[in-house]
Amino acid sequence: MNEKHLKYRPEIDGLRAIAVLAVIFFHAEVSLFSGGFIGVDIFFVISGYLITKIIVSQLHENNFSFVSFYTRRIKRIFPAVFFLIVFTVLFGSLILTPDKFVDLAKSAIFSSAFLANVWFAKHSGYFDLAAEISPLVHLWSLAVEEQFYFIFPLLLFFTHKLWKFKGIKILLLFLFLFSFALSVILSSNYPNSSFYLLHTRAWELSLGGILIFLPEFKFQNRYVTNTLSIIGSLFIAISIFTFSKGIPYPGYWAMLPIIGTALVIASSHITAGISNSILSNSILVKIGKFSYSVYLWHWPIIVYYRIYISERSFYIHEMLLLILLSLFAGYLSWLFIEEKFRYQRISVKRVFTYMILSTALIMFVSFAIYFSHGFPERISEDARKYTRASMQKLECVDRIQLFSETDNKFCVIGKSWENARYKGMIWGDSHSLQWSQLFDMVGRQFDISFVIAPEECPPYLNSEYVMEFWPEFPNFTKNCTIKHRMAVGWLNKNPDIKFIVMAAAWSGHIRMLYDEQHKQNYLNTKPITERIGDIGEFLSTKAMQKTIASLNLNNKHIMLLGDIPRPNRSLNECYFSEETSLLRKTCKEDYSFLDENEVKGWHQYSDNALLAVASGHEAISSMILTNKFCTNGKCPTIINSELIYRDENHLRMNLDKETVEELGKKSGIDEYFRALLQQ
Repeated sequence: MNEKHLKYRPEIDGLRAIAVLAVIFFHAEVSLFSGGFIGVDIFFVISGYLITKIIVSQLHENNFSFVSFYTRRIKRIFPAVFFLIVFTVLFGSLILTPDKFVDLAKSAIFSSAFLANVWFAKHSGYFDLAAEISPLVHLWSLAVEEQFYFIFPLLLFFTHKLWKFKGIKILLLFLFLFSFALSVILSSNYPNSSFYLLHTRAWELSLGGILIFLPEFKFQNRYVTNTLSIIGSLFIAISIFTFSKGIPYPGYWAMLPIIGTALVIASSHITAGISNSILSNSILVKIGKFSYSVYLWHWPIIVYYRIYISERSFYIHEMLLLILLSLFAGYLSWLFIEEKFRYQRISVKRVFTYMILSTALIMFVSFAIYFSHGFPERISEDARKYTRASMQKLECVDRIQLFSETDNKFCVIGKSWENARYKGMIWGDSHSLQWSQLFDMVGRQFDISFVIAPEECPPYLNSEYVMEFWPEFPNFTKNCTIKHRMAVGWLNKNPDIKFIVMAAAWSGHIRMLYDEQHKQNYLNTKPITERIGDIGEFLSTKAMQKTIASLNLNNKHIMLLGDIPRPNRSLNECYFSEETSLLRKTCKEDYSFLDENEVKGWHQYSDNALLAVASGHEAISSMILTNKFCTNGKCPTIINSELIYRDENHLRMNLDKETVEELGKKSGIDEYFRALLQQ
């Protein structure tokens, strides 16, 4: 390994700048950068390239030291991330609700141990709402790199001992192929773990390592290298500007930016080449030098601002401000933290001691937050009603097992299952759970016991009838088909079930439905709010009719409970900002009502489907809540002086009793059961 391979390459810093800018623009909601998240993949290839080059060079010179390697990594990485975590946790006390403060503390514990990817793989998808308001979620990529750096030197060292550099080449090729195969196989079925964890990302770092053995493609032809450079740049650009959140990632999709990055790195060694000329630009090189700190600081800045403005979308001037602020914060971190500690002469013992003590400090503070339940005394009793844990609290009379195929026990509301005069089943997804307060009141009033089961799925979803494309949950249709069959079988075996309430997020699901003849929604990565529901109306109607045809409706009544008027944006944060002393900006918009035309335009497809299914069936009634709640151009969001929503489409489950009673009257659910039981 020639010493020239260790020389500084400014174009690599330029490539780092491209990567971090892509990520920042994506996170700042600049729509043009819909695939900006691939900037992380660029970082992985660069990291694999540089780290492999360093280790292989030292093995060649017989002076590789594990202690020196890990000491340099700690000094390079840890100080900046330590200050970042400490600041994020401290600032969180000023702006986060108790439940979100506890979530931050948990993520800080894992992040300080470079296990953030493990935590977030289990608790959130990278593109879902939980991730968008998690200030430390971006540290998953740092965790992947550090886990790789922990294992990789051991593999290289012992492989070199046994088989020299030929063995290292084979090892890198094996890691690349094996990890890539896992990524392709697992990304579609296990998107969260595949996105976050090392086993499906190692191929990206390994490819960077492979590059050092072909640093100059064994030739110096400028025209060939320029051609490869242009191709690589196009691959990266296509990925940044055309990829979107909906694709299963990384998988084979990641091959485009990864190969593109590899081509750019490999072809930029010629000083007069196109890549070298562009990437060696002084501005890009400077940004690349502090890109690590920029990456660290940009996300907490964006997340905290998003929370401060009640989680609405950013305006253009806010996007620009967040991008500039991220660059400035990153520069300061690089200047006063990275550069200061990275080159400081300090003993190995002290380096490890400081790291252990710093980690212990973060964990101590984080555990204090966790065990104090996020210091709820920071907000008033009234404001606590609008925290996530409170709004999602499910009160059950009992829990019972229904299906022999699963040990799951399901929530019973109203009267107890054994003693009730009548029995009913509330069948649907999370929108079946959100009505628990109201049906509990109805059950107690009319001596009915309701079991909420099987949960999580729209009642019609059976792959024999229709399928649903949901990238975040690739097995959704498969799992719901199993639950559908269990529910139908159980209902047909239990003639004492008098009432079946079907409740789901109908208007959302129908925008994701497809079958073999109607595939418009398959692989549709547009935001759900930008999709049309006409195909879903047809498919859901057909699937629901087949579902009902499979049921024995002798002495049974079905209520098709329509969606509550859906805001499609979080109003809760606006309401909370007025009730709390935390650092929040009050919303300018009047969120006390939704526009009736807008609401009915959104719900028309699912409402039409429910009406069509109920038409002509005496045993089936459709409850179209958009008609019942919306009058005079408005759909109220505040009833009995309290906001009824907990997020962009769910009701709160901790409403006051008077509010629940008003919902019962407005929806007509009270009258429905009263009329049936008087027959």
